[in-house]
Amino acid sequence: YYVAYGLTGIVCRPVIGTFADRIGRMQAISLGFGLQLAGVGLLALTGDFAGIVTGMMVHTVGYAISEPSLYALGIDASPASRRGAAMATITMAFQLGGGIGFTATGALFEFVGYREAYAILLLPVSTALALSLWVWRSRRRRSAVTSDSA
Repeated sequence: YYVAYGLTGIVCRPVIGTFADRIGRMQAISLGFGLQLAGVGLLALTGDFAGIVTGMMVHTVGYAISEPSLYALGIDASPASRRGAAMATITMAFQLGGGIGFTATGALFEFVGYREAYAILLLPVSTALALSLWVWRSRRRRSAVTSDSA
């Protein structure tokens, strides 16, 4: 499991970085969240080792797409003179969120069980996907209005 997890992250990140740059930040974030949702869904539905590894790999690819794009989006939105501080804040928030999230998820596994915990975890991943699609759509709408008025 952990070997497959590590190899998936290592192999896909160099390829995904250029792919994410080509399709755009919001598209990459939305695609990444969609793949994470599919991976968590598979983890909630499966009971065998192959399904668990496949779900984890799909989730890992989604994370490898969305995480760098979220970093880049945060850096894009920060003033040039504050990009170092912005990067430090963003990476610290990701680490803190991961630590809290992994701890809470471990407790959830203990409390409700493996499949049920992953089913519950579909909610925050679905929310992240919905929010990213809403922001993407809002940005496209604003961009269309700006280009029409020019």
